[in-house]
Amino acid sequence: DLLEGRLASATSKCAADADALRSTGAAQAQELEALRSVLARHAAVPDRLDRAERDLGKMTDCHIAELSATHAKVDQIHNHLLAVKAQCACADDLRKENASLEAKYSSLGERFDILEKSLSTLAENHLSQLEALSDGHAKSKKDFEDAYINSKKEL
Repeated sequence: DLLEGRLASATSKCAADADALRSTGAAQAQELEALRSVLARHAAVPDRLDRAERDLGKMTDCHIAELSATHAKVDQIHNHLLAVKAQCACADDLRKENASLEAKYSSLGERFDILEKSLSTLAENHLSQLEALSDGHAKSKKDFEDAYINSKKEL
């Protein structure tokens, strides 16, 4: 009986150990499947990395081309800006020269007005002197004609 008890005890212990091994084996099988799926994902990583590197290379080339075009446009705008600045400098010089000429000739209108008044006054004086001379000449002519007529009468 003792032997049977020990054998039953050992059998139940073996059965418990076998159950534990089965459950551990099942857990290990699940872990193995998880590792296999992780490994499968990791196996796809080099392909995905190669694809990402190709895409990144294409995008880099595209961005380099766009950046070059942008630099060309910036250079074009810069050259245009320099031309505009040069024109502005010329325009500023012309404005300064114009202001200088305006300052120089601003009194020209006043001076012409003064000259016109002076010429008008001189013309009026000359006209009055001419009229006086004409009157004097007419009087002298009349006196001369009267004297001539009187001298003819006396003769």
